[in-house]
Amino acid sequence: MGNILRKFAINKTTVTLLGIIAGAGVLIAGYMIRTNTSTSTTFVYYVSEDVKSNQQLSEEVIKRTRINTSLLDTNPNLVRDLNEIKDKNGEFFYVNYGYYLNAGTLLNKNALIAKENKSDEKLYQNLKDGETIFKIDVDLDLTHGNSVRKGNAMDVYVDGKDGDDVIYTKFIENLKIIDVVDNRWATTKKEGDSESSGAPTYLVTAVDEEMFKLLTKITMIGDYSFKLVPEDTRKAYVENSEAKIVNENLKDIVEANTSYVD
Repeated sequence: MGNILRKFAINKTTVTLLGIIAGAGVLIAGYMIRTNTSTSTTFVYYVSEDVKSNQQLSEEVIKRTRINTSLLDTNPNLVRDLNEIKDKNGEFFYVNYGYYLNAGTLLNKNALIAKENKSDEKLYQNLKDGETIFKIDVDLDLTHGNSVRKGNAMDVYVDGKDGDDVIYTKFIENLKIIDVVDNRWATTKKEGDSESSGAPTYLVTAVDEEMFKLLTKITMIGDYSFKLVPEDTRKAYVENSEAKIVNENLKDIVEANTSYVD
């Protein structure tokens, strides 16, 4: 009997067959793992209605949905546990300055802030009805060494490409510079201070909801790589004056390429 087993074990055909079976088993196991990974889902949260900048979230507007787990690889900050967006008192976070969550938007921790971390809120209390905060990414160069003056009027240029053509054009005139803040939304230069307390990260202005959505759409057009470039006019902003779009062709490009954004 032992001789028979030894012959069976060393038989080339038998060895080949066993190898094929073992290899097939590995392939099948790998396939099952990949399939389970690609089809596994996880719960995340979204808002069921529009939530403006500086508005607190509530249970009424937060809903839960399933997404493919693999999406977390590229969106690791999606909210999976509501405790992640509640402060030590159990209160929901606020929508951070400069963000606007349209109905259906998945909650992202980067767009939310605890009440205790909100800074210099008094600067944003004089918004007119219908206005919301909008932020433009800046650095020391774009703020000319953080020399931008709060209360001045600014123009907004768009820098990007249309195919091989470079686009640099004025898009909007006469927006008010409300503040320049660092990455924690703290004012980088207090009134009367000659030195900055932090690196400028965002330039803050106020716009109506239509303008907010238009400016947000610009940075979502991947083919054009548009970015917003603010320019201090060095003139005081005239209160209650209106911002003006000075390039309708650019507006048409934005609208035509972002029709999916409500």
